[in-house]
Amino acid sequence: MEMEKSNRSTTTLSLDETDYQNEPPEQLEPLMPKEKYLCGRKLKLVKLWEVKPDPNDEGEKLIEMNLTVESLRLATNTALFTIIFLGIVATRIFNKPETLKDTEIEKTFGNQNICLYLDFYPVPYFSPVLYNIAVFLVTSYCIASSIRVWIAYGEKKISFGERKFYNFCFGCFIFSAMLFSLCFAVQPDGKSDEAGNKEKMLVHAIPFMILEMGLLLAQVAVVSFGTKVAWKKTRTEGQTIPIWFINLSIVHVILMGIVTAIKLVFQTNALGNIYVGLWWSVKTDLNFMLSTLLDWSWFSISFVCPLLQSIYLTCKDRKKFNTQILNITIRDNKKAN
Repeated sequence: MEMEKSNRSTTTLSLDETDYQNEPPEQLEPLMPKEKYLCGRKLKLVKLWEVKPDPNDEGEKLIEMNLTVESLRLATNTALFTIIFLGIVATRIFNKPETLKDTEIEKTFGNQNICLYLDFYPVPYFSPVLYNIAVFLVTSYCIASSIRVWIAYGEKKISFGERKFYNFCFGCFIFSAMLFSLCFAVQPDGKSDEAGNKEKMLVHAIPFMILEMGLLLAQVAVVSFGTKVAWKKTRTEGQTIPIWFINLSIVHVILMGIVTAIKLVFQTNALGNIYVGLWWSVKTDLNFMLSTLLDWSWFSISFVCPLLQSIYLTCKDRKKFNTQILNITIRDNKKAN
């Protein structure tokens, strides 16, 4: 008995310490935090990270992060929208109106489409640098979305086929965003009906067409996953995302699919027979009017509307988590000295 008593630790614990000798350490519960943090400070904005003591290992620290995936999509859409907006402003300020008339883009497609504002001085000097940020944000958003899909599949909220479809959509979005950089690297010059310049026009325009499909697939994945998992009514929180918003999102993605399909047909017609048109002439006033209407309708539906959707969902999560987020805990494998 004396030997057992001598082996016992005689260290006295303070009132705020837990005696792990008599009871196991409390495990972390996957509960939604009541407050959000900005770099560890209690600002009710968006939480980036917080350094906390590890309750499972005395003296160790961990990083806890609550990542709102929609905030990444908001940053992605904002970056893409900013590049286009700056391109339009810079092109209009630094170029005379006559310089923007009868360009290779207009002669090929029959109108002054959005690509025009990525080609003229001084846009090629700054847009590739800014676009690197956009590609990084697209990749981060798609990886976070794929992790969220993986978790939902593990919880049996989606089927195996749906998981593959969502991963395919987000993978295509990353690929199309990376491929779009060719639009900055290869600029159409001279006459596009000539052999070498025709190739340049194809390399310049086709990545943009692929980006259109990537944006559409990503939006389909967002709305589909939202209705099945992220925006779905829960037993504890109820219907946090309004039904009107969900129905409007479904209508929007259908319209986006229709407009994107029509735009791809117009672009294929123009590129199929440069300066002429594969199925109809690109030089008519009707083609000019329809192409211009189609271009700006597509811009509004594919850029502006998803941006507003992301703003709404991010604002819904500003003070309380209403959509499905990622709770991320990061710890290392080394003991603190």
